Amino acid sequence: MLGAFGLAGSYIFRIFGITLPAFEIAGGIILALIGLDMLQARRSSTQEVPPDRREGAEKEDVGITPLGIPMLVGPGAISTVMVLIGPKPECRRSYQYFVAIILTSLDLLLCRRVRMVAAHGRTIRT
Repeated sequence: MLGAFGLAGSYIFRIFGITLPAFEIAGGIILALIGLDMLQARRSSTQEVPPDRREGAEKEDVGITPLGIPMLVGPGAISTVMVLIGPKPECRRSYQYFVAIILTSLDLLLCRRVRMVAAHGRTIRT
């Protein structure tokens, strides 16, 4: 997913008529506003609505929801890859980012395997 946005990032910017500096400024403003909300310990109405609060209060275990993928390939990661690769991707620099994405994916697969093995009490055979 990140690789696709990395490759298509310049086209997405062109389609919507967004320049890279404008994208960075808008991201900075959004990040600053989120930071201010966090400093004031206010709950964001865009992330949590009253029905969700009631439903969360009624649930016994809310830890079942898989949170890893949205955190790893969420809007922040997508926009970071698009900004790093930029509007005019250079092969050598882009290559480094794609290698990092692939290595991170392989690391996550290994962690998943280790977690599954540990949960069943078996040893890992190489």
